[in-house]
Amino acid sequence: MFTTSSSPRKRPTTAWSSSLTRRAIACLWACAASAAVAQQLPGTKPWTVPGDIAAWQFKELEAWYERQYASVPGRPAPTREDWKRLIGAEYSFLEPRPLFEPIADGGSYTVSLVSWPLMQVGSTPSTRGSQVARVRLSGFFHRWKEGGRRPVVIALDGKDARLWVHGGNHVFELVTARREAFAQPWIEDRQWLDRLATQTGRTLLGAEAAQVSAVAGFLAGLDDVEPARIAVSGGREAVAAAALDPRLHALEEIDDAPMWTLPQDLSIWRQARGFEWAAIAAWAPKLQLMASMGPAVQYERAWAKAYNAMFTGWQAYFRNAALE
Repeated sequence: MFTTSSSPRKRPTTAWSSSLTRRAIACLWACAASAAVAQQLPGTKPWTVPGDIAAWQFKELEAWYERQYASVPGRPAPTREDWKRLIGAEYSFLEPRPLFEPIADGGSYTVSLVSWPLMQVGSTPSTRGSQVARVRLSGFFHRWKEGGRRPVVIALDGKDARLWVHGGNHVFELVTARREAFAQPWIEDRQWLDRLATQTGRTLLGAEAAQVSAVAGFLAGLDDVEPARIAVSGGREAVAAAALDPRLHALEEIDDAPMWTLPQDLSIWRQARGFEWAAIAAWAPKLQLMASMGPAVQYERAWAKAYNAMFTGWQAYFRNAALE
């Protein structure tokens, strides 16, 4: 009978292990020192880590966007129709049949909720819903009781309504998706709707611009409105709407920052090469109107009800459009 015996290998002594570690570290340092003095690779340059690396990264990202956004030499100048297609403002709305609901009395003017259906929430039998499932346009019409024909302002920002009405103008405050909190606290209502719209090749900017145009047609037919003096107020959204409809005027100047600098514009920036806000604003003639401070008429509860209906309708429309 043969037997074998094995004994475990002896581990290196602690001293030998420590010596090996020191040699490895010395080798790494030598390599690093050698790389530091090595000849610079062609097409490269030494990089000095900036003090604020986050700011440096944002600046580099902006430079990349600007290169992508730059107009291409020889590209035809964009037209109003190009802008309409770009923001997805091509809708077939129903003929306005407005309903007037008195809301408040401001003494020399009244406030009424004006609304009418725009279209079905879906375009196929499976998404169309019932006859009452429609996207609605709603707005609060601040209308002077006397004084004959007056200019009218379509206000996309509720804060502006009081200023323009106390300046002696009619004001139609269009109910739009403001920065209110939706069910998800981490996303704003406006961004929520715009993300839904983007899935269908449209934008919330285009939906609002189309509604402004519908309101302009309604206002131009009223006996106490000057049809040649219909203006829009509310920043970039107002200018975007005024640029689509030759009946409209813009009230405010806007900055000429690139479109991709605002979160809402990120959904169109790549297609918007060749467009600049300054050029778009040039399509909307300016109008000077009086504005004045004055007491506010309270109608927050009515606004919330109209807003909920507006939000629900457009949310259903964009969801159904994505499914279709």
